[in-house]
Formats: sequence, C-alpha cells, structure tokens
Amino acid sequence: MKLSLKKLLLCLFLLLTMGLLSAGDLYVTPAEELVYRFRTQSGKVCAIAMEKSGAYLVYRYGTEDNVELQFPESLEKSWDLFTYEWEARGAANLGFTYDSVIFINKGYEYTVYYCDYFSDEEISTCIEIKSPEGKLIRIEGLPSSVQGDITQLKKGKYPLRVVKPDY
Repeated sequence: MKLSLKKLLLCLFLLLTMGLLSAGDLYVTPAEELVYRFRTQSGKVCAIAMEKSGAYLVYRYGTEDNVELQFPESLEKSWDLFTYEWEARGAANLGFTYDSVIFINKGYEYTVYYCDYFSDEEISTCIEIKSPEGKLIRIEGLPSSVQGDITQLKKGKYPLRVVKPDY
C-alpha cells in the first residue's frame, strides 16, 4: 500500500490535534513504557508508566503542560509502594471485571480504577482519593481516552503486590 507524503502528514497532524500522539510526553519518558493513561472529565491526564526493564512503576497526574503529582518522587523501590487489586464477577451478560492500582501518598489513599461491564461492553475509569479522615473524592475519567492495559500488572512478572478480594 502506497501512502503519499501529503496523506501521511495529514494523519500525523490529526493524531497530534486529537491528543493521541504527543511531540513531547511529560507522562511517559523515553526510558519508560505506558501501562495505563486516560484523561479526566476536567481535561487532566492520569498516567501509570514503568521503566522499560521493569526497574520502577510511577504514577503521574496533571495538565497537558504540567505534571502536578508524581508518585513516588524517588523511583527507587517504587514497586513496594503500589498494590494491584482485581476482581471478576458474574456471567457474560451480568458480569464485570474491576482492576485498580492503589498507593498512599502523605496519608491520602489513591486508587486508579478500570472497570469493564460485560452486559453493555462499557468501561469506566476514575481516580478515587480518600483523605485520612475518610472523605472521598472521585475524579471521573473519559472512557474514550483510555490508552494502555492496566491488567498487564496482574500477570505476575512484576514485583507488585497483587490482591484479589475474598467475599
């Protein structure tokens, strides 16, 4: 298949303007690979990345031009600071899968969720932040903006604590 230079440039322009390709990515460095990313309803970016050889895992959140929070600040032994929780329930028409990455930063518990509902093939994603006093803040994500696969973290090849709740 032959693609003209003009069509190629048009495709690159469209990808850049839609935010699917970035000239400079603050959320995933050249030494890292994307695990999971989405935009929030307010337009902010939530991203989880890992160093390409698996040396560390990192969470970043902020605007397109400014990372407002990176956890952890020091990437050494970062795997010990994260927990992966997952659950799968029900049948094909009523079930769901739920996957999350959890960490605690300065007393606040952050949970990045991904949920897939089988009945309507719909997904949801969000960040929940629980204060030390128990107050819960939920930041909704845009399902159409999801990139990556958070479930790759539960496959056992990374030094991450994986929990499946028992009910």
